[in-house]
Amino acid sequence: MANLSVDLSKQEYPVFNINENHLLDLKPINFIFGRNGTGKSTLANLISQQYSENSDYSVYIFTGMEGLLVDNRLNGIILGHENRDAKIKIDEIDAELKLKGESLDILDENYKALLWKPEYGEQGIKKSKEFSEKESAKEAYNNKNIYLDNFYIYSARQVREYDDKIKLTLLPSYNKNSFKDEIPDAQKVSDKEFEKLKLQLGDSAKEKISSYNKTRHNYNKLLNEVNDVVQKELKQCVNLDEMDDNAQKKSFALLGKEIHKPGEICAFCGNIYTEQRSKILDSYFSVNDLKHIEENIDSLLEHINNYINETKEVSELKITSFYSFLEDEILESNSKLKESKKEINLFLDNLKQELNKKRKDIFSKCRILDVTVPDSIDLVIDEVNQLIDRHNEYSDNFKKQQDSARNRLRYHVISEILEDVKKYPYEKEWKGYVFEIKNLEQLKQDYENKDKTIKEEAERLNGKEGVEDSDTIEGIKAIINRLEKERKEQLRLTQNTEYLANTINQKLLAGGNKNLKLKVCKVENNVECYMIHDEKNGIRDITRVSTGEKNIIAFLYFIGRLQSINQKQKKIIVFDDPMTSNDDATQYLMITELQKVYRDNNKVFNKDNDFFVCMTHNVHFYLNVQPQGVFKDKKGRTKYDLNNFYIIRNRDFFKVKNENEDFKTSYEALWMELNDLYKNDYLNSVLNTMRRIVETFIKFNKIHQDKFYKNKNEHLKLFNVGSHAAIDELSADSIGKTKEELSQMFRDLFVDNGFKDHFDSYWRN
Repeated sequence: MANLSVDLSKQEYPVFNINENHLLDLKPINFIFGRNGTGKSTLANLISQQYSENSDYSVYIFTGMEGLLVDNRLNGIILGHENRDAKIKIDEIDAELKLKGESLDILDENYKALLWKPEYGEQGIKKSKEFSEKESAKEAYNNKNIYLDNFYIYSARQVREYDDKIKLTLLPSYNKNSFKDEIPDAQKVSDKEFEKLKLQLGDSAKEKISSYNKTRHNYNKLLNEVNDVVQKELKQCVNLDEMDDNAQKKSFALLGKEIHKPGEICAFCGNIYTEQRSKILDSYFSVNDLKHIEENIDSLLEHINNYINETKEVSELKITSFYSFLEDEILESNSKLKESKKEINLFLDNLKQELNKKRKDIFSKCRILDVTVPDSIDLVIDEVNQLIDRHNEYSDNFKKQQDSARNRLRYHVISEILEDVKKYPYEKEWKGYVFEIKNLEQLKQDYENKDKTIKEEAERLNGKEGVEDSDTIEGIKAIINRLEKERKEQLRLTQNTEYLANTINQKLLAGGNKNLKLKVCKVENNVECYMIHDEKNGIRDITRVSTGEKNIIAFLYFIGRLQSINQKQKKIIVFDDPMTSNDDATQYLMITELQKVYRDNNKVFNKDNDFFVCMTHNVHFYLNVQPQGVFKDKKGRTKYDLNNFYIIRNRDFFKVKNENEDFKTSYEALWMELNDLYKNDYLNSVLNTMRRIVETFIKFNKIHQDKFYKNKNEHLKLFNVGSHAAIDELSADSIGKTKEELSQMFRDLFVDNGFKDHFDSYWRN
């Protein structure tokens, strides 16, 4: 069917933007959302103007009470239906109903034979062959389940009674279910690991151990410093022939100089050690250089002795202080400590010897030491500390570690029970868990296949609800249902005009309105109209009926008129903002009736010929009146492909092409409205919408107002819903804030309460 076009350029006032496109495309089914004042009524008028005079179309527009009331009462409805020859038609229907009833009984018996129950047997229905085979398969599957169940009982006992000293489980109630639940965790460990885990379980809790401090010795640097000193050679500033460049004479002279003072008698030659001789020797020996070398030797010797003492203080680990499972590693670490200390001490002794040798023969230039520099003992200390850390961590988590060891041992034993048939012979016929569980799965699959076959056949026999088919139960029921409706329709045609009133009354009552009822009465000229009847007060004056009550009556009246129309013209059915009430029951009733209209399973609307347009300002109503779900038809088309969805925004018709572009909730619509208002600088409306968002947010999240505003008095004054009436009267100037300041204050409320991501996901400016 071709679409319908509405020429927007025919508008009396510039309500819609027609610069880019002046034609609005309408599909058979259309849903349009627009706030009040966006032009919904203008569009309804344009449709009426352009198609009411077209002989191919009949236009029906619901605009509320204004289009249906005259002189404060509902328009009179002249039904004028003539009685038809209903009796013949009813007899034909009754004969067909009898045949369909007999067919239904046969199909129902076959259906129950497939899904046999004891109560069906009492009705004389026998089991089908398929059902009997399924029973046998189920019995075989159940027997295998019992067989495996006994194996689980046996296995749980093996775990409980494994060893008196080593408890694989601390649960006194470790049973078949416990074992079965742990099968996925079953895992073997090596023999060495198994013994280690047993040692762990045998340990009691131990004290934590302090870590070793590192020596931080630098042996390479020390060796270089020693070589620097022993390589140094004292140079004389003057020449003394008596020295003959002899190192022993130089050392002897230096010793004499150190033990004598000028004026004293030389202990060797008996002559006086004169001031002049002292000065000559000072010049010869360069006292400052000599002193510097001696000080370096002393410093290095002290440094070496410190290294020796610090190395000595690195003691071996006490095995008894550690947990048993660490014993091998402790012995290995102690061996490494011992060897490292030995190498270091040998190295340091060599350095000491060279330094002492240099001190005795300070004038000689010694050879460079060529010794192997040992690895730092800190490397071994790192390993030791890792052991200590493991010990301490085990102490910190002793119970957890014990539980872990116990679990690993148990999982190992479970693995053996499952795999080692010789060690754990459950029964002579037992072929191992893997084989038996696979056999169980095969039996289960056989049973499920038979069950599936039966269900598929039963489903085929049952058929689809509401789809007519003479070979299925639901299909025949649908035919019977249609025939019964046709029978009622024939009976209805023989009734008087109270039928429509009764239909409306039934819908009102079903919608939860017990105090609103239509009553047919005759007025002047025998014109029949509906009056409002109240169970308490009788006939009510139309002025005493609320707008919401009038609207739902007018709506149901309009629907009733549509249902009574019988013509060949194409219908254009327009609902211009039908929902004016916030009452949930009223909304539900109206949504249900509208969905009945456009679902193409009635005489009112045919999507191949007619057009349906529903316009609303109510987001909740818009979301619920449209087709629900995200299903696709056989061609992969969604409801957005099959129908038109428009949102009137900034004078343009924004076409919604998919679910992501559509509203999800009325709360989301508030944010969309806020972004549009903000963009167009409608400051007062921006503030009002911000307040509605805050009100909805704190109510939905159950946040107390005082907690949300957190002493933000200025924010409370602006955004609190209690200020609604006052804020509505404010002008942009009297608000005293720019839109940027308002948006920042609005953002602060969400950010300070920890909802920054929520704010950012909705704010678009």
